[in-house]
This record gives sequence, structure tokens and C-alpha cells, in this order.
Amino acid sequence: MTDAPPPFETKRDQYIDLLRSLFLPKDPISNDIIRYFASLLRILGMEDSGWDPHAESRAMLNDLNGFFKLELPKEHFSQPEYTPWRVGLLLYSHIVEMDAPYEVLTNLLRFQLGKGYSPNPYFIFLTEGQKKSFRKRGISTGEKIEIIKKLSTELGLDIGSIFDAFYNNKLRNAISHSDYILSDDDFRCRGGYQRHSCF
Repeated sequence: MTDAPPPFETKRDQYIDLLRSLFLPKDPISNDIIRYFASLLRILGMEDSGWDPHAESRAMLNDLNGFFKLELPKEHFSQPEYTPWRVGLLLYSHIVEMDAPYEVLTNLLRFQLGKGYSPNPYFIFLTEGQKKSFRKRGISTGEKIEIIKKLSTELGLDIGSIFDAFYNNKLRNAISHSDYILSDDDFRCRGGYQRHSCF
């Protein structure tokens, strides 16, 4: 009898299975293979090297991950037992706000559905009201996820369940706006005038 894989590996393998047919389509030719590679590589136009924020995001994630491997000196950290949690919240916020993963997923879905490639893959799926506000404020993470869910359903995939497993807009908002506290027992953020747990 073999031991069951750790929860992280189990979840990772589920994601790989869900995403395999999206990243490795059976037919990368019919809908124009150039669009397939453009979707994977996020071709944005005429830019010199050093202009892709995704590279900086990866470096930031590596730096934040480095904190989890350190034994923090108590003379510099007043609550070293809380520091990994605080860094973890920043890590979570940074990951869910990154543009690149959403752009790649949306364009790969567009490719397989025969909807082409776009440096701005969401715009054609927005309502007229959303298109007007897009010019001023862009598109929210939640709206990106809704578009991905809609397209994945159209394609017959269950990509949306990936986001359901980890994305929490209330948590994202609390971290982004520093509207939370860590207590000995839980993470608390405000909703209106009421204090509640986000989990």
C-alpha cells in the first residue's frame, strides 16, 4: 500500500489535468497555430526586451517565497510568528492580481473557440457599460474570471473550478486596502461596519 500524495501535490495534479487540454490542444493548426503561440507567449506588439511585467512578478514571488525559508531574527521582527502569515497574504494578493495568467488563459480559450488572439482578450466580451468604464479603470479580477468561466463552459472545460478553489474577492480587497488584522485566532476584515472572518 502506497502513501497518498500530500494535499498540495494532489491539488496541483488536478489543475494539471484540467489545464492540459487547454495548453496542449489536440488540434493547434486549424485555428491558426500562430495565434496559439501568440496566446502562450503573450505577444503584445513592438517592445524591446525588459518590458514584460510578468518577469518582475515572478522575481517578486521568488523573493516573497524566500522569507518562508528564513529564521527571522527576533531583534528585527516584533512578531516573527506572524510574519510568514503577513508575507503569505502579500503573496496571495500579488498572485491573484497578476495580469499574465488571466490573459494567457483567456487567449487560449479564445483560440480553441475560434475567436482569435488579442493583446486585450476581454474587451469584446464586455457589456457596453463595462466597455465605457474599461477606458477609465480597466477590468477587475472578478470580471476577468467571469469571462474565463463563460468561455471555458462554452468549450466544455471546467476551468472555473480552479478559481472557485482559491479566489476570494473579499479577502483580496481586505489585503489590497490593508483593511484587516491578524489575531491569535483568525484573520479579520471589515464588511461595512461589521467585523467578521473572511474565511
